[in-house]
Amino acid sequence: MHKSFNKLGNVEIEGNSFKYRIATQEINTENPDDIEKDIKRKIQSVENAEIFLLPYDIKTVNRYMVLYYDLTNYSGFDYLRELTLKEKLPYFLSLIQIAKTEQKSIKLLWNKTNFVVDRYEQSVKVLLFETDYLKVYEDFDCFKMVVDFMVYSMTTLNKVMGLPKRNDFIDPSDENLEFVERIFRLDNLDDVLMYIETLMIDLEEKENEEEQELKKKKFFKNSPITLSKAPVKKKKTVRNYNQSSKKKKKKSDDKNKKMMKIGILFFGVTMLIYLLLPVLLPEGKKTDEPKQTVVSEKELKNSDSYFKDTGKYNDELVSAYRKAYNSQYSDAYELLAKIPKNELSSTDVSMVIQVYNQANKISQLLDEVPSLASNVVSYIFTEDQADQSEKLADINKNMKTKNPYIEFEVYYSSGEYKKMLALKDKLEMNGRREQQIIDAYLALGKIADARKFANDSGDPDLIKQVDSYND
Repeated sequence: MHKSFNKLGNVEIEGNSFKYRIATQEINTENPDDIEKDIKRKIQSVENAEIFLLPYDIKTVNRYMVLYYDLTNYSGFDYLRELTLKEKLPYFLSLIQIAKTEQKSIKLLWNKTNFVVDRYEQSVKVLLFETDYLKVYEDFDCFKMVVDFMVYSMTTLNKVMGLPKRNDFIDPSDENLEFVERIFRLDNLDDVLMYIETLMIDLEEKENEEEQELKKKKFFKNSPITLSKAPVKKKKTVRNYNQSSKKKKKKSDDKNKKMMKIGILFFGVTMLIYLLLPVLLPEGKKTDEPKQTVVSEKELKNSDSYFKDTGKYNDELVSAYRKAYNSQYSDAYELLAKIPKNELSSTDVSMVIQVYNQANKISQLLDEVPSLASNVVSYIFTEDQADQSEKLADINKNMKTKNPYIEFEVYYSSGEYKKMLALKDKLEMNGRREQQIIDAYLALGKIADARKFANDSGDPDLIKQVDSYND
């Protein structure tokens, strides 16, 4: 899915791959080496270069300059919504560091898509920044954006128009409300930095005090000084068996033998009925399985205009976020299932897919919103730890509609390449699907078709793969 990005460019996020495209006429060069040198030159002039995630490859494809980023070890910014306030604070410090760097020497694009989270370093990193060739076409107040980003991570809001209400918070605890109220009263980065650092110390001390108190309770609980009564030993009662018990045992044995004979007879009659039933009764007509309806091309188009972000179901949405935050996915699903998905925002999509996946309801989601199929495929191949091919096959089986994005993946994994290739013109292409199509052509021995497709895609790696296969 291509999304508008930085006014004149667009991005495509597929699995762990992030691609930024911009027309070469907008940057006045068609040479990827110029861009690479330009980025390195800018990085050398920046004090905190570690805040940036650099592209691993740069190519010119069909009059577009494409920057490729590998997000294998990173998460989207919305990951912060899953954390507690204490866990968020190191990331907030990282945001402040990024803003301070911008104030000194560099212009950044303050768009959530342009920021990724490094869980290992507990920091935030930036993808696109301005260089001589690569311009940032939007202007931002970096202090306001830092505050807004913090609010984004604690609420379900996509736009911050003022102090959020309690119902907007994912976790409406007094601690979270107080934090947001405090940062809204501050007016510069240094004061926000000092407040967060102080809060981190206070929370650490509070946690240490609670641990010490817990240790004291355990100590006194396990102390040997406490008096306890010695356990009273119970006298064992000795049973007296008389002659009548032998008579009872004999009667019981006779009864068991009779029951066993009755059981064998009943089993034999049951099996006879089972074998004769198909002969005695005429075979009924088999009920036809409900046919899957084919998703239309219009339904597959995933434009941001589909999601209206009306705010009509904000209370239910906030509750769903809270349930998902606490891993109560079945409860979150019950809430989301009642909401028309076009009333939501496009930024809610990742949470909706996660909840439906955990509740094993992805098939129902795709029947309702077929255009999310590409997002679902990406989610399954990056987030779901189960057998992805088997998962997609189950989704396809349980859907009431036929979605080419899902069928494409199912046919590829099962080796039904002719059926898979018949769907390619219905899909929006990305790097993964282009690779799958080349694999299918080569597996079928259609070298000429593979070469034509590789040349049309403009991907030098695919062209090289076809040439080497022919050798």
